[in-house]
Formats: sequence, C-alpha cells, structure tokens
Amino acid sequence: GVTSRSAKSSSRIAKGPAPSSFREDGFERKGSEVKMTTEYKNRLIGDDLTKTLQDAKAEPNIDKATGRLRGFRVTRIRENSIYLKTGLQNDDIVEEINGNALTSVAGAMNLLNSLRSENSIEIRVVRNGSPMTFSIGVD
Repeated sequence: GVTSRSAKSSSRIAKGPAPSSFREDGFERKGSEVKMTTEYKNRLIGDDLTKTLQDAKAEPNIDKATGRLRGFRVTRIRENSIYLKTGLQNDDIVEEINGNALTSVAGAMNLLNSLRSENSIEIRVVRNGSPMTFSIGVD
C-alpha cells in the first residue's frame, strides 16, 4: 500500500531497530549517548507529557525464576517518539534508571518524578539478553 506522510505518521508503531544516531533542535544522540537542552527536557515532561506517556507502552517484566517484577518491557514504541530518538527499541527491558532497580510500579513512578530535577540520567536496558546503557545529559 501507499503511505502518505501525514500527521498520522507520528502515531504508527516503529518497525525495526532505532537509527544509530538522531539529531533535531535541542536533542542529539550518537549511539547510546544523548544530549538535550533543558528546554527540550522540560517540554517532554511538561507540555508534551501526555504525548510522551502515550508514545510507548511499558509492561511489567516478571522474572520467571523469582516471580518478581524486574524492570519494564517497552512495546508499541511510536515513530518519531522520544523513545525511538533515545535509541530504545520494542521489547527492550528497562531494568534500572540512575542505579535504581525498577522493581515496582509505584517505585518506577516515584523515580520518574525524581528525574525532573536530574541533569544526568543513565538507563540500563536489556536487549535480546544483552545489557546496554544509555546516558542522557541535559544542559
């Protein structure tokens, strides 16, 4: 089928791997290193927060051996979303943010709220069984 580049293109689910780098006004990523401006970050968690939260789905990842929550599996990542721009891919499991293990939904929400004041964010992810770290710097 023919796909048109309309406003709806931003709501499509991303296919395949994230690009190896991405750049736009206020945001730049090379590999797993991200730099963004304070204004860009504040827009993500301020005016655009609803869109930010809707641009991917986070499902609790339950460790089969222990039955405990161990991070969140990211799915339904939308094209042109902050998740794809940062380098995350569908089925990545976000296990840790700034050294804090994600072991409960309430803990994850508290941690996300605490990131509002952080200028350095490190996200530990497991992709296809292999650990990776994404570093985000805000200036």
